[in-house]
Amino acid sequence: MAQPIVKIGGHEDPFAMEKEVYWYLNQLGIQENIHLTVIFTSIIPKGFDGLTVSRKILGNGYQVLMVRINKALVERQQQKVLAHEMIHVKQYAKGELKLLKSNTVVWLGKKHRLSKIHHRGPWEKEAYRNDHVLAVQQRQKPDITTLASFKSKADSLVYMREVQH
Repeated sequence: MAQPIVKIGGHEDPFAMEKEVYWYLNQLGIQENIHLTVIFTSIIPKGFDGLTVSRKILGNGYQVLMVRINKALVERQQQKVLAHEMIHVKQYAKGELKLLKSNTVVWLGKKHRLSKIHHRGPWEKEAYRNDHVLAVQQRQKPDITTLASFKSKADSLVYMREVQH
């Protein structure tokens, strides 16, 4: 059975961040074949706290997604931005949102032109409507077993040994 693959970059605690990302994948019901890279960086377009892009489909069927989060933000804001971007990850993974060209997307089967007011698009409205609640849930009830639920039994055993030490 295929499952999401997650890589973290630019974060001071990549293991903790990986657990957080797997928690979001679980909460959002994302079990599709995605290769997700989450990068905390100062290289981000002006006016953005975060962004999610769909790169391509690999030969093995995995969709490559990249989330970029402004590392200059305070931790609480980074958490909210991550929640917001994970909603976009869900939209891409489930085929709700597709990028056609640099200025055109398909949202739930309908074409939309991107503009400087991208935050008004219906895909953004869904993310803004749900990001705060999702971030609060993650902070209040983190599930340490979530990462293990996405890994094979062998990986889970390694993970559990690391948690115990």
